[in-house]
Amino acid sequence: MKNDLKILLLLFALLLILFLTLQTPEQTWSLTRAVQSFLLRLFPDGRAPAWITDGQQLRHAAHIPEYFLLGLALCSVLKEKKHGLLLAVFFGILIGLADETLKIFLPTREFSLPDLAFDALGVSLAAVLFMILSLCQKKTTKPSATGAETAER
Repeated sequence: MKNDLKILLLLFALLLILFLTLQTPEQTWSLTRAVQSFLLRLFPDGRAPAWITDGQQLRHAAHIPEYFLLGLALCSVLKEKKHGLLLAVFFGILIGLADETLKIFLPTREFSLPDLAFDALGVSLAAVLFMILSLCQKKTTKPSATGAETAER
């Protein structure tokens, strides 16, 4: 992935988090109900898990994909650095902490430790997926022919 695209993905993830943070409670609940309605259609037998049927749990769980996207962006930007994936998780959690701290200053929002935990989970899952994909890619990449192998042919 080119550097410009990586930076654009990172900026998009950060702006998405900021946009969702600055929503009014009415906007947040409206979005939650829309997502909930979609997810409930996936369970026509009415046996949806509690985290879907309970709007508050769904709002907490929604932090996972939000921060998963951020985690993927951070991993792609930092992967070449020493301990890049750990740095990505660290910065992702730091961004989550900054986001939750910002909510202290918004009159209709509040700091939430469960949200911060789900933020950390989303970023961590992205780092694990990134690590697994990197390992798979290394295993499928064949070593190039050396001079000795070429001489044998």
